[in-house]
Amino acid sequence: MRMSPSNAARKLRKPSSNAARADALASYADAQFDTLLKKYTSIAIAVSGGADSMALTLLAAEWAQKNGITFTAYTVDHRMRPESSDEAQMVNAWLKSHGIAHKILTSHAEKPEVNRQEWARKLRYRLLLDACHAAGHTDLLLAHHRQDQIETYLLRKQRGSADYGLACMPVTAEREGVTLVRPFLGVPKK
Repeated sequence: MRMSPSNAARKLRKPSSNAARADALASYADAQFDTLLKKYTSIAIAVSGGADSMALTLLAAEWAQKNGITFTAYTVDHRMRPESSDEAQMVNAWLKSHGIAHKILTSHAEKPEVNRQEWARKLRYRLLLDACHAAGHTDLLLAHHRQDQIETYLLRKQRGSADYGLACMPVTAEREGVTLVRPFLGVPKK
């Protein structure tokens, strides 16, 4: 029997061991995917190679395979650091070894001297949305979690955002015909 997202989240809050936490996270992920993605036939995921996006990628790929849904992972190589291309290739090799379709989206854009993080974020979304449109993906999974949400809130508060701006990231949001889905937004990093 499948667990509801709220029951899985309760189980996730008080794991008795690392194995119990992994099982709880898998149950939570399945429940979230069933709730948020069941109606789609082709989904994408942004994967940086970090622990959060790799965990989400493995869980989502398993769920997609069980449900007959086309699944592709995308890594953006901004080329902001000399080693970024090698890191993207390592992610590619690792995902391919797990049977996960993966593409590297490489930027050849000129990097600005200031506001590089903001530039990189906008570029990342542009490349990911373009890839989704080209491949016919209706959903793009993002591995944001509770700490990312807290960080977003604090950054916006520091910048003087009004109440609406402090609302932070929604679990789902439409952008240019693609639904951005953050299934782990309520999950703590640790």
